[in-house]
Amino acid sequence: MGNPWFYNRIWANPNWFYNQLGFGNPAYGQALCKSHDSCIKHSKSEFKEIILS
Repeated sequence: MGNPWFYNRIWANPNWFYNQLGFGNPAYGQALCKSHDSCIKHSKSEFKEIILS
């Protein structure tokens, strides 16, 4: 279920995730993330649902 490497990468380097989420624009990715109830604070299972939703 899911990709543990992907989740570990997010937790180890949130800026990498923001860069992916913002399509190369970390500031945009971070804004999207913060608009989603501070998603970095979610558990990994909740995070999977956010990514897939």
